[in-house]
Amino acid sequence: MIVADPARLEGTLARLRDNGVALRERPADEVLGSLARLFDAFADHDSPAREALASVLPATTGFSAEMVREGLARGFDSWTGAALRELAAAEMGGTKGLASTRGFDVAAVVLAGAIPMPVLLSVAAPLLLRTPVLVKPSRHDPVSAGIVRDTLASIDTGLADCLESLRFEGELQGACLTALCGADAIEVNGSDATVATVRAQARDCTVIAHGHKLSVAALGPEAGADACERLALDIALWDQLGCLSPIAVYPVGTADPSEALAEALTRAEACWPRGRTPLASVAAAERELDQARMRGAKVLSGRTGSFNIVRELDAVPRLAPLHRFLRIHPVADADALLDALRPLQPHLACVALEGLGSSEPALATACAELGASRVCAPGEMQSPPLGWRRGGRGVLEPWVRP
Repeated sequence: MIVADPARLEGTLARLRDNGVALRERPADEVLGSLARLFDAFADHDSPAREALASVLPATTGFSAEMVREGLARGFDSWTGAALRELAAAEMGGTKGLASTRGFDVAAVVLAGAIPMPVLLSVAAPLLLRTPVLVKPSRHDPVSAGIVRDTLASIDTGLADCLESLRFEGELQGACLTALCGADAIEVNGSDATVATVRAQARDCTVIAHGHKLSVAALGPEAGADACERLALDIALWDQLGCLSPIAVYPVGTADPSEALAEALTRAEACWPRGRTPLASVAAAERELDQARMRGAKVLSGRTGSFNIVRELDAVPRLAPLHRFLRIHPVADADALLDALRPLQPHLACVALEGLGSSEPALATACAELGASRVCAPGEMQSPPLGWRRGGRGVLEPWVRP
């Protein structure tokens, strides 16, 4: 990983722009074939690519080794080369559509978080449109982008020459941000504040923004006995740090699931231990627990602090300290559930539904109308299909030049 200054960023973008001339002359089916092999490499449990991620992510991100392996399996197993071809067919009409579609001359991608699946997708999408990519890795995961590039280099050196990963110190601002915005398009992942900063600077390039998102679950009276087990998996994976990790559960006119979830999270800890937790997150959790007790809310915690559950007395949204911190918000019925979700509308990513009987299809539609781009069953939240229309947009469509 190279630490960049503005001059290096500008030089790298210029080199990638030059390399893009040859890339755009390559047949679209050839590029798709190489990227399909890249996806197959990460979908294979025994590949050097998967093993590299499983080996280095625990030390660099703080996740436990057991959790990393489970998370990689849940995220990558269905992201095969065949799935990539299906995505290209669905959004671009296959190789014929890719061949006739113009991407950007050069792009930049600003990554966030510590989950590797979005890294692969953020790199592959512009390359499939034959757009060279400069990646700024997340400070929480400085390694995944490099592993993706090394794996691509073992498959197709020419395509790998159209991908570079450069890290720069400090916040995304100043001369480095100005240099990065020299790309024709920039994808920015991160907080709403980060997105706003990039939009303000990127006056002459297309911005593809993925701001702050969150997910929740709702359980109805007909939820199966194993629903809490499956939700515990969704909570435990990636220590609740992804946009598809549920931060709250809404029991709809049913019994309190707090005890069952506590037992399930205890079992999850035995299988996939919680990783390193920053002191600031520990302190935030303690403050929230103290305030919950003062409100008279029910609090359940793991013996070693491995999880925290707060059963609230109302459905008012509150701070989510993450790292397996869950709030239970009881609601009387489906209408009350939708009322509770409306304040989350600008940030809603996924809603898991189970046990809501004949009203479930209508609720799924209503959740989608509120902005949830993924509605699924508990246990499936962390395994979106490759073609998931994140934020309601296609994977490849934003990379088509207007």
